Amino acid sequence: MKKIINLALLTIFIASVVQAAYIAEKPEGDGTKYNPYLISKLENLLWMSENSRNLEPGAYFSQTCDIDAAETENWRNGFGFPPISAYDGNDLTNYFFTGTYNGNNFAINNLFIKQTDREDYVAGGLFSAISNAFLCNITINNAKLHLRSGGASLVAYMHNSTVSNCHAQARFFQDWPVDYMGSLGGLVGLIHYSGTIIRSSAEVIDLKGSAYLGGLFYMNRPPETLLIPYKVLISECFTKGNVGNPEAWRVGGVAGDTNGKCINCYSWCDVDGKMQIGGFAGACGTVENCYVFGKVTGGKPISDGWGSHEGKGVYYCSEEGEDDHAIGKTFEEMKHQATYEGWDFDNVWYIDEGESLPTLQWETPEPGLVFILLPLLYVSMIRKR
Repeated sequence: MKKIINLALLTIFIASVVQAAYIAEKPEGDGTKYNPYLISKLENLLWMSENSRNLEPGAYFSQTCDIDAAETENWRNGFGFPPISAYDGNDLTNYFFTGTYNGNNFAINNLFIKQTDREDYVAGGLFSAISNAFLCNITINNAKLHLRSGGASLVAYMHNSTVSNCHAQARFFQDWPVDYMGSLGGLVGLIHYSGTIIRSSAEVIDLKGSAYLGGLFYMNRPPETLLIPYKVLISECFTKGNVGNPEAWRVGGVAGDTNGKCINCYSWCDVDGKMQIGGFAGACGTVENCYVFGKVTGGKPISDGWGSHEGKGVYYCSEEGEDDHAIGKTFEEMKHQATYEGWDFDNVWYIDEGESLPTLQWETPEPGLVFILLPLLYVSMIRKR
């Protein structure tokens, strides 16, 4: 009997320790510009999630150190971190993050998010929904995302907001048949009305679904009336990894479907789909000074789908596929600055002449070190040649 009692007490103790990991903790600060909430631990992020409805409009948050979120894999009976804010398309239940979150170039590592049955249609991500918000200097490493639809690693639904200098490395897992999945983005999900993504990146593994898949974001949705002005700008961003699957449509290395302006971006994504696919985007508006290096397989040629766009200074590797809306160059040609007419190599782009493809100057690898962002994708492509 004594052993049974001791075992019961031990079980209660362990349960209390595990439960302690779920306890939210209000961060220091008062949320003002000059005294922001200081996010120094996982419990502070949980506090943001649990108090999403009651956060002061326009509040300021400042991350002060790296945060290891590995334990979120055991939260909520295996469903992980509950996203900050919520969006499910129902105006009665939506609530948005409307403040400023500055990650200060610290990382959130090993974040785990899995949609529960109840949350099937709630957009998943670190932030579910933001409006008139500013997210900057945030890094998400080694995220594990089990999302059915309407999700991304950083923010799923973005309304009239800006994402600047934010980066994510994420693996997407399939818990449903592919034809029941869709609308997923590597960094951002849906841009509603206006939005800007600048100097940001996403490295994705197995981003699969049925429709609207993009390595950086999956689509933007304009206002229902022309009386509301809107603008979507994607500038100095890149993506790497693999996006799509044989049955998917409206798939792209950067976006699934957008009519916004994309300038000074590149994609090193392999893209796969059934129709309306493109190395850069399944459907795209204005594209300037961008390039694609990756295989596009499976579907109809871009010109037969929604891949048409107004392009200027847009290039792709002709050894990897065809694109009627860009300029084809060999892999060797793409390693030379002279190939890229009109590009700004003084302020925006960098190239190791004859040795590498162009990268963005803000990536700034340290001299003498291997460029740590170079993905295994690139190595595998070289081996294929």
